[in-house]
Amino acid sequence: MDREARILKQARLGLDLSPREMADLVGFEESHVEALETGAAEPSTDQLDRYARVFGLSLRRFLAGGAEGAPPSVLFRSLHAEGQCFDDLLQTGASSVRFNTAGALKGE
Repeated sequence: MDREARILKQARLGLDLSPREMADLVGFEESHVEALETGAAEPSTDQLDRYARVFGLSLRRFLAGGAEGAPPSVLFRSLHAEGQCFDDLLQTGASSVRFNTAGALKGE
């Protein structure tokens, strides 16, 4: 199993999600989630970014194992939401984080 496959699987298992539940969150077929997690399919950058956005993380932070430390308040963001990820907001010095009506993060 390659590095990305391990990261994807660990992120899912860390939340005690089934492959079906993860597939629903990222918008893939369950069989594709399983293929990504076993290394049978190689994830594209877009696919990795979808996983990262579920955890409210930048792709770089997600690939560094950041899903394990993602605060519960930003987990399961809508993949349709546009806007900053949690890491981006931390860098701006936002003192609090809220979701706007579209489900996107907003720093204050």
